[in-house]
Amino acid sequence: MNLLITNTQEEQPYLILRALQQEVARIVVTVSEGNLFRRWWNTSACSRFVDKRYTVPDCTADWRAGRIEADNTPGEERYIRRIEEICDLERIDLIFPSYDAEVFVFSKNKARLARRGVVAIVPDYAALTRVLDKSLTLQAAQSVGFPIPATRIPESLEELRAAAAEIRGPWVLKPRCNAHGADIFVADDLAGLERAWATLSAIQPRPLLQEFVPTLTKRNYYLLVSPALEV
Repeated sequence: MNLLITNTQEEQPYLILRALQQEVARIVVTVSEGNLFRRWWNTSACSRFVDKRYTVPDCTADWRAGRIEADNTPGEERYIRRIEEICDLERIDLIFPSYDAEVFVFSKNKARLARRGVVAIVPDYAALTRVLDKSLTLQAAQSVGFPIPATRIPESLEELRAAAAEIRGPWVLKPRCNAHGADIFVADDLAGLERAWATLSAIQPRPLLQEFVPTLTKRNYYLLVSPALEV
């Protein structure tokens, strides 16, 4: 069995590699195009357990911009075609992505890859979108009675001001689609909130505005969605 591990710039792929290296015949990895140092100077790509390395187009730009669509964008299509080439060359049986943006793309193309005899270890698209888009995640959590911070999705600066008047500050402004806590802003006053809105809206439209809930310790909460879309 031959395994393809993607996005080796992150930490998780190395854990996947070490966990499965005795269970597969060959391990192939990919790194995204870009800075040479960032591409190759990482633990996973340099591991002695890796048999072959390939460069692939970056597929994360559309996801970071909040384009959660069932069909591939041109950038995502280029990425998947390159993955298909690698699968054919290396006779790949399994693909194991770990970064949200790539998991999303593989989920959309799961059936397409299966027709080539390749299994992508990702959830089905319908279930995945409920946890990748934070607005849908919050709706799902609320539907089963889980308390969430007061949340609005302003469509304009005027709606942002109106929502801020309803929710007592400080406020949290975050993208609907992100990973590793990137691009999250906390604003104490309306002027700071509007500056954060301008910055974040240029990255991804329709960010989430939430009340700030102070805590002394970090807490992680997990939402599980079944293949039948049960929360």
